[in-house]
Amino acid sequence: MSLLAASGSTRAWRRLRAWILDRDGWTCLVPGPTGTPCGRYARTVDHIVPRAHGGGDEPGNLRAACSTCNTRSGALVRRPGALVVVIGPPCGGKTTRVRDLATEQDAIVDYDDLVEAFGGTRYGRDRLPIRLAGVARAAAVRSLLATPPTGGTVYIVHTAPGRGQVAAYARAGAVFELVDPGREECLRRAARERPSQWARYVADWYTDPPRLPTSAPTAAPSASRW
Repeated sequence: MSLLAASGSTRAWRRLRAWILDRDGWTCLVPGPTGTPCGRYARTVDHIVPRAHGGGDEPGNLRAACSTCNTRSGALVRRPGALVVVIGPPCGGKTTRVRDLATEQDAIVDYDDLVEAFGGTRYGRDRLPIRLAGVARAAAVRSLLATPPTGGTVYIVHTAPGRGQVAAYARAGAVFELVDPGREECLRRAARERPSQWARYVADWYTDPPRLPTSAPTAAPSASRW
């Protein structure tokens, strides 16, 4: 049970909040797109895994946050009738977050799911399923860019779109969602659950993260459930 009451606070939460801020040196630890903590003066506490996604009030799930980052770091919001491009590092939890949100009226375009649909293994090196998944994904994206959805939400999981791809998404009116639990967490997940080369993929993403146009509608960056 959360220490936060319906009104927003309890005495126990206020004590815990003060302890977290002291522990973190009153410095905002919410990561930006490159994985580097914000570093501004913090007066609030953020849930790394949002309560809406099962996160609790244990100290390991809490971090100091400035008011701006805390406001922006909430869970992804379902947007009916929208094209949502979900961006984030490998092992960031993009697929899990999208599956949490999607309903029967929605669609998900996820390369890893397509590899499995064509008989491959997730994160494997099965050449034919990988090639077929790439063709199917490209065709689905082209269709969606030509005729954006009008009913349910369509989520496109795209780890690192290039500038041309970002521009095409923006022209189609897509909303960009960044799912980023931070470099160290992604590296821990890669070491625990992925083939050895995934650590390099994570490092490469943070070295050169996608650049989103400032004029594009962009949802708040958020941590992820894994």
